[in-house]
Amino acid sequence: MIVTGPPGSGKTTLATALASALHYAIMDLDTLTGPLTRAALRASLGDETAIDSPAGVALRASRYESLLDVAAANLAVGIGVVIAAPFTAERASAELFDEVARRLNSNAALLYIDAPDEVVRTRMESRNAARDRAKLSRAPADEATGRPPLIPDAIVLDGARKVAEQVAQALDALARLQDSRSSNPQARSC
Repeated sequence: MIVTGPPGSGKTTLATALASALHYAIMDLDTLTGPLTRAALRASLGDETAIDSPAGVALRASRYESLLDVAAANLAVGIGVVIAAPFTAERASAELFDEVARRLNSNAALLYIDAPDEVVRTRMESRNAARDRAKLSRAPADEATGRPPLIPDAIVLDGARKVAEQVAQALDALARLQDSRSSNPQARSC
């Protein structure tokens, strides 16, 4: 399964709790690719926090390729995975999300954490990560942007709820989704 949402929405926290509950491996984009991404940005720009720069954007494909390769390798040997990453383009496009599922050879489920802007901002401020500094320096939007477009089967979770409540909501929704997908029992789920 793939846990997505805006920065500071709680992707890693929820993915870790779900992985623990399901006895799956946790695959977090920042953990898996962060050290190399920071080194590449430092080498090219002298600024390891410039993830939103053109150089950082250019690294996106390689970061996601690494993440999906490690997840697919785990799935291939029978280890379930919970992936935590923004997947901004993929969560909005059924075609792009289907490509991710094909890469994983899996019936991947998408969980989107919908958290209010003030919750996201508070979380980013409290984690005080260098990668969030540029995001925090931007002025908040005058109007609420609302939830971004999501693929049809996306499971939307309330990011303002406690993690245990989100886990329960996610597991319930995943069980229902798995029941509806039971017509293809050979595809592995993640």
